[in-house]
Amino acid sequence: MSITVFELECLAKDDIHIPRDSYIGYPLRNLVYTIIEGVDHEYFTEIHSGGAVAPFAVKPPIGAQRGRISILRWGVGGGSLFKFEVRCLNERFAKTFLKGISEVSVINLAGGDAEIIAVKAHTIESAVILSEAEKLSKHKRLLVSFRTPTVLRLKVKGRDKHAVLFPLPDPRLIFTNLHMVWNSYMKPRISKRYLTWLNEMGICPAALLNVRTVRLFEYEKNKRKRFDIGFIGRARFALVEELYDKTMATYTYALLKFAEYSNIGKGRTAGLGVVRLLRPTS
Repeated sequence: MSITVFELECLAKDDIHIPRDSYIGYPLRNLVYTIIEGVDHEYFTEIHSGGAVAPFAVKPPIGAQRGRISILRWGVGGGSLFKFEVRCLNERFAKTFLKGISEVSVINLAGGDAEIIAVKAHTIESAVILSEAEKLSKHKRLLVSFRTPTVLRLKVKGRDKHAVLFPLPDPRLIFTNLHMVWNSYMKPRISKRYLTWLNEMGICPAALLNVRTVRLFEYEKNKRKRFDIGFIGRARFALVEELYDKTMATYTYALLKFAEYSNIGKGRTAGLGVVRLLRPTS
């Protein structure tokens, strides 16, 4: 199984701005869904219904800001270059998106037009992710950078349909979410034994580095529609010595490498939960 990553380089023809308490990933998600709907309405309805794990994630626009290249949270100035990624977790979504994006030269994002300058694509095989993870599995300290707000949900015991937003990097919530997304699209599947090991605290928090919470509002017709609360910053996790298992460690690193394409938690399709695995320490 493989992941297909499309990188779109664009030139903003107009100013693209959203409210300061919102996030550019929300209209970007709407753009992706609009492209899919234009190609295959039945497939759009299927993946937009919320009944299954979404088969894509996005990396929000990156461009020049205050003299450096960074994620553009609130918009893009007219005449500026920027790029973003759409990460497709299955072949059908990749083919549908490719067909749709091949038929347009100008996109509209948050009310502003942008010209598509170039589209690049590459694939990542799940077997490659697992191979890299096995090489890293000897390291018992993991350092993760949460680059965009990561929104986790904690199910309330006894209330199956109710969950609360949990704005802290709890490894059990992080890796349970990644386990679900991986098993929805990647092979080989990771066994439920991993979840048992995880809930026994096979991974524990070791340090929080500049972690802070962020509250974001999604707007519809210029009115606040809903909100998310997430965290950004870096966190260090430890594989507990007494519970260390090479297979479980390999799965852990595989899920984190996978997360660099799938994102983590609620709002993956809006560019929330963008992460990077930093160089591990023993």
